[in-house]
Amino acid sequence: MDKNNLKDIYNAIQNADKIGIAIHINPDGDALGSIIAMMLLCKQLSKKVVMYAPPFDNRSWKTFDGIEKLAKPFNPDDSIELMIILDCGNQSRVLDYDIIRNNVKTIINIDHHADNNKFGDINWTGPFSSVGEMIYLFLSEFNLDLSNEIAKALYISIYMDTGGFRHANTSADTLRVTANLVETGINSNKIISELRNTRTKLGIITLGNVLLKAKSTKDNKIVWTTKNPNECKSEIAPMPILREIKGAKIAIVFSEEKPNIFKISFRSVGNANVQQIAKHFGGGGHLAAAGVTIEGTEKKVVKEVIDYARKSLS
Repeated sequence: MDKNNLKDIYNAIQNADKIGIAIHINPDGDALGSIIAMMLLCKQLSKKVVMYAPPFDNRSWKTFDGIEKLAKPFNPDDSIELMIILDCGNQSRVLDYDIIRNNVKTIINIDHHADNNKFGDINWTGPFSSVGEMIYLFLSEFNLDLSNEIAKALYISIYMDTGGFRHANTSADTLRVTANLVETGINSNKIISELRNTRTKLGIITLGNVLLKAKSTKDNKIVWTTKNPNECKSEIAPMPILREIKGAKIAIVFSEEKPNIFKISFRSVGNANVQQIAKHFGGGGHLAAAGVTIEGTEKKVVKEVIDYARKSLS
């Protein structure tokens, strides 16, 4: 861990009066937990803070108080002096990045994606489980207060980006950080229940229909399913079940969010590198979790992606 970068970040925060914090499009648990934790951290340092997030479906994130108020586009009239961008591998993941770049003096980039392109004026990147883990280390380095609210937000960040501590990015250090968060008195069982126990009867039926469409290569190393536009409207998660299929190395979900527009999610089981698959089609992510959006018919998109995934395993 480069402590010079941490010091640069701390000094930049201390020298700014009004700070913006932004996260990526289609925010996940790490992005949402991180932006809330960073906001609370900056307010602890007596800073004015504005949070920026693109519109997103907040139905699964009610465990965050006030989450429905988070989505807000960047506005130059906010007179932000310093922008902290979290969990973004590159600037294309940031809504209105060019406007931000032209209106904010200093940008801090804090991220754990292996392919981060160091787009900030100050960059702190590295092979951490999550940005949540990174914020904990930052907080500890400067002896800032680990409040119950911050601990809860960071716990959610880490829990979600490690797949409930099941993914390969869960290190001994990650578990030590998580233990320290739990020791603040947060109710981890309640948090996990709020995150996971959100299904409706209709959602279960829809999930069943999506799983009925599951296919695999003959050797079961690649498994996948598809979601049509109506199924994409439902909060369902077939990926964890696909990953549990015996022999699977790569799991893929093709979500047709709009006609012939497919958001594709990749997850690896073991050492398979799905980042390079996503990158081949113009996407990105982590070695174990990545994604991309592709335009085309279902037959064409699925064939091209599965064929390349096969090659990646050969």
